[in-house]
Amino acid sequence: MDLEESRRRFRAIAIAFPSSIGNTVQALPLLNTLRRGLPEARVTVITKPSSAPVLDAHPAVDECLPFSGRLGDLPALVRGLAGRRFDLSLDLGGVAKSALASALTRARLRLGYAYAECRDLVWVLGHRPIGRVEGMSNVDRYLAFARALGVREEVREALLPVRPQEVERARALLRSRGVGASEPLAVLVLDASNWKKSWDPVRFDQVARGLAARGLRVVTVAHEPLAPFTTGGPHRVDLAGQCGLRDLMGLFRLAAVVAGSDTGPVHLAAALGRPTVAVFGPTRAERYRPYGPAVEVVRRNLDLPCVGCSRRNPCTHPMHHACMRRVDPADVLGAVRTLGAREPAWAAVAVQPAPQNSR
Repeated sequence: MDLEESRRRFRAIAIAFPSSIGNTVQALPLLNTLRRGLPEARVTVITKPSSAPVLDAHPAVDECLPFSGRLGDLPALVRGLAGRRFDLSLDLGGVAKSALASALTRARLRLGYAYAECRDLVWVLGHRPIGRVEGMSNVDRYLAFARALGVREEVREALLPVRPQEVERARALLRSRGVGASEPLAVLVLDASNWKKSWDPVRFDQVARGLAARGLRVVTVAHEPLAPFTTGGPHRVDLAGQCGLRDLMGLFRLAAVVAGSDTGPVHLAAALGRPTVAVFGPTRAERYRPYGPAVEVVRRNLDLPCVGCSRRNPCTHPMHHACMRRVDPADVLGAVRTLGAREPAWAAVAVQPAPQNSR
C-alpha cells in the first residue's frame, strides 16, 4: 500500500491497544508517525483506563475510548463505538482483548500481526496480517503498521507533552517536603504492577543511600508505602501513594535521574528524555527496554533459560526470582555513574565516588 492511497482511504483510524502503561508509551512513535504521514486522519485509541493518562493532551491522539480488556467492560466499549465509522483499525496487541476491540470497531480494513505471532486464537476474529515482526523491539513492531500503510518517514520520538501546571504541582509537593529548588533529584520507582518485575526494596534502600552520599536528593515513589522507606532518612523523601501518573510526569521533568524496575513509570521517564536506569529480570530487554535517549538497562539474566516468563505465573527457577536477586545495588549505582558521565549538568554530583565511610 502506498502513502497516497492510505491518505485517500483512511480518514478515521482506530488503534486497538488496551495494554500496559509501558507498552502504551512505546506505541507513541507509531502515533506520531501516523500523525505526520496521515495528518487528516482522526485517530481514536482504545486503551486501558490506567494507561489513558499517557495519551492525555497528546497531539497525535484525537480521542481515547477506555477498555480494560475484561469481558464485563465490553458493553461500555460497544456503547462507546456505537454510531462511529472507521476506515481502518490496527490491532497492536495481537491478543484476544485487542483483537476483540479491533473487531468491534467494524472498520473496513483491520490490520494485525502474522497469525503465528498472535496469541489467544486471534485468527478466529480475522485481520489482514502486516507481516512478521519476530525479533523486533516493541517500538519497531508498532512502527511496522506505519510501514504497511506506506508511511516511510518515521517519528521515533515519544513527543510526550507535560503541562506546566503538572510540573508546578511537582515543585509545590517537593517544597512542602523541604526539597530545595536547586537540589539535584534522583527519583526511585520502588514497585511494579507485576511482582515478578519488582526488585527488593531493601536493595533500593542501598541504592538510595549511595545516591544520597553522592549529593543527590532521593525521592521515592510507589503505589503504597514500602519498608524501609516509610521511616524516611537524610536526603530522602518518600512520596509513595501521593502521585498519579500525570503527577509523576511532572516530577520526572525535574529529575536528574530516574531508576526502577521494568514498570510503566520508568518507561515514562525514559520517554520524557530523563536519564533512566531500568532493572530487568524476567522480561527480555531486547524487546521491552525503555525507549529514550539516555537509558541504561541493568540485568543479570542472560544465562537463565527461563528469561521471558514475564507473566504472573509462579517462578520455577530453583533460586527463586534469581533474575532479580542477582542484581546488586552496585550495578545500579554504576549505571547511574555511566549516565552521569553523559549529563554535564549533574555529572559533577553523580559521578563522584561515595565517601569511604558511607553505608
